[in-house]
Amino acid sequence: MILILLGTIKIEFPRLLNEVDFLIESGFIKEEVIAQIGHTKYTKNNIKTIDFCSQDEIDMMIDKSSLVISHAGTGSALSVLQKNKKLILCPRYSYLKEHVDDHQVELAEVFEKNNWCKSYYNNSNLLQIINDTEKKDFMKFKSNSELFIRNLDKLINNYIK
Repeated sequence: MILILLGTIKIEFPRLLNEVDFLIESGFIKEEVIAQIGHTKYTKNNIKTIDFCSQDEIDMMIDKSSLVISHAGTGSALSVLQKNKKLILCPRYSYLKEHVDDHQVELAEVFEKNNWCKSYYNNSNLLQIINDTEKKDFMKFKSNSELFIRNLDKLINNYIK
């Protein structure tokens, strides 16, 4: 199964669904595709859609997926990477009115640079990126939360003294 995550921001994001739908209709994607679409409207029948669901439901779908294609939201990306699943990030663009700024482009660039995933930028070839992702071995994502907490604890303790 391929899972698509569009997030929950109140701005539609049909570009990714339309591209995946085209690949299904063209016969390039044969797997079942399920998408959490939030506020995006989708009227075709090639992709099973869920508007909103709990994090537990998303986690279960991530577990069942062979590939996740997600908007470049931090929470969605980290949920996938922590489960060591193959990930393609598709950032929302402000110039396409998909988001208020381009922080998702920046996040996708950093995650790809760290070899945690591939990214699908506007006007790139999604089918090629899917094929490359399936063949590629990515670096395992390691959270730096513990280091952050230790450093924050030191900072607070030094401040208190």
